[in-house]
Amino acid sequence: MASLLVLGGIETVALKQPKEPAGIYQHSYEVKSGVRYLTGVQDQIHGVTHPVLIVFSVLGACAAAGYEILRRRDYSRRKLAFFDKVSG
Repeated sequence: MASLLVLGGIETVALKQPKEPAGIYQHSYEVKSGVRYLTGVQDQIHGVTHPVLIVFSVLGACAAAGYEILRRRDYSRRKLAFFDKVSG
């Protein structure tokens, strides 16, 4: 979640940054409205947080899928136990 907020902040700030390289703004970055230039620190932060966001998104999806599989297995087990008790 933190990496998503950081990336969103960088993209929001980038919309107000120059369209041409000037001074500390030397790293090109494509934003919705076109190419903007980031500072070195912004570029480094973006370079770290973007892969982190992808990795944790994949891990979160795998954890959610694993939880759902376990939940369904437990539900089926309880349902069978209930029907065995009711019928027998």
